[in-house]
Amino acid sequence: MIDFLCGSYDMDFYLAAIPVQVLFLVYYMRKRKLPLKDTMYFTNLMYFNLAAMIAGILSAAACAGWETTSVPVIYGLNVGYHLFVLLAAYNGFRYVMETLHAGDRINPKWMRLAAVPVLPMALVIFVSQFFGSMISVDPETGIHQGSLYPLFYGFLIFYLVLCLATALVFRTEDNEGQEEGILTAGAFIMAGILLEGYYWQELFLSFSFTMGIAVIYLTVRNPDLFLDHKTELMTREAFRMIMRQLLEKNDFEGFGFVIRDYDECRMAYGGAFVDGFLGYFGKYLRQEFSKQYLFYMGGGRFFIISTLPMDLEAEVSKVHERFRKPWGRDGKIAYFDINCCILDDTLVFSSVDELKQCIGIAFETADSPKHEDVIIDKGYQERVKRQFHVRGLLEESLAGNSLEVFLQPLVEASSGRVEGAEALVRMKDKDGSIVGPAEFIDMASAMGAVSILGEQVFAKVCEFIRDGGLEACGMKWVHVNVGQCSVCAVVWQNP
Repeated sequence: MIDFLCGSYDMDFYLAAIPVQVLFLVYYMRKRKLPLKDTMYFTNLMYFNLAAMIAGILSAAACAGWETTSVPVIYGLNVGYHLFVLLAAYNGFRYVMETLHAGDRINPKWMRLAAVPVLPMALVIFVSQFFGSMISVDPETGIHQGSLYPLFYGFLIFYLVLCLATALVFRTEDNEGQEEGILTAGAFIMAGILLEGYYWQELFLSFSFTMGIAVIYLTVRNPDLFLDHKTELMTREAFRMIMRQLLEKNDFEGFGFVIRDYDECRMAYGGAFVDGFLGYFGKYLRQEFSKQYLFYMGGGRFFIISTLPMDLEAEVSKVHERFRKPWGRDGKIAYFDINCCILDDTLVFSSVDELKQCIGIAFETADSPKHEDVIIDKGYQERVKRQFHVRGLLEESLAGNSLEVFLQPLVEASSGRVEGAEALVRMKDKDGSIVGPAEFIDMASAMGAVSILGEQVFAKVCEFIRDGGLEACGMKWVHVNVGQCSVCAVVWQNP
């Protein structure tokens, strides 16, 4: 039927692409999507691509029946088709810029400059009906390409090259998945541009856009990738993406709670049993906080972010009250104890990583025997900053074997004589100040690096002895018999 209406215009690709695009739109719009700028641009891309395919069929039918179709209708439908493709291409470009966070590293004036070509290209499309710049209708010979028709494909290639270059230049560990999807989608779209530019009556372009959209949907924008399937709340990855955008305005507040002794709960009740209750917790939060962003951070940890005014004290009390009651599932009940961490809305965070660090440490503090909620205020933020600074120093010191050993004399109280020395480990900050063991020993233990630290200290003490350090300090080795064993000890030679 379509081939009959459209004559020499091949609609086979459209017949395949339209239902695919409709399916993607239907299922995408039914899912809870991330409230991000790139989500908006990707949605617009799908809508404009579908509109372009419908306008393409109608314009092809009008061109095929040029002898009986009025010239304004032919021009109008062709203007509509090319404008929809133009808008799809521009929204695709903006999607790539947003999802790769290129705007964070490019001067805003260059981003604005990249949008300039849209306006003259739109003007060329609009005036086509008066000057025949894109297509012309000859009363005797029919439809012909205009002199500026190749400029349309040049415009598409310009934006596609910008997208591909951005994906390659701004590649990071965080966006490797996005980059792969964007490059593959770009390959499909480039093929469609080249094919339709050469075979202009075959209409490959919108089909190739649909294939590119399918690749992006499956690899990057599928909402299921950002939802935790146990709770149906957003994941930690979604938290990172959303908070990156919210931090630009720093106008949000929120709180979280942790299921205390979560691992022990799983051991006591069983993993599958607890996972089932996680779904109940997620349902409860979606009902009570329907206008907020809800995240499951893993390990029995939940966080709620609001861009609207929220009475944090009342909301925290409400959640506490609910968890004091039993939870029922499949005829069984279970009790779960929680502690909360509350975010001071006056805080300013320089990055998502800093925010995640504060929340992560607060969760660890809340999951403690004290049964106390944690307030993430300015003082807490400074302590977390210091903790992560020390952690970075410790990692560098262990990697560079730059921990220092100090000898502390051991004095006999009764005589006042120095009887020996104790080897103590210390760490230097970048400004030369000493970081005491109270700040990094427990941290090394939590990192699983105590044995490495001990080995390095032992090796440094052995090097000190080997290089004559004992004699230089007036100490010597002596053999001491302990039972049937003979051991070596270090003693001071002089009183």
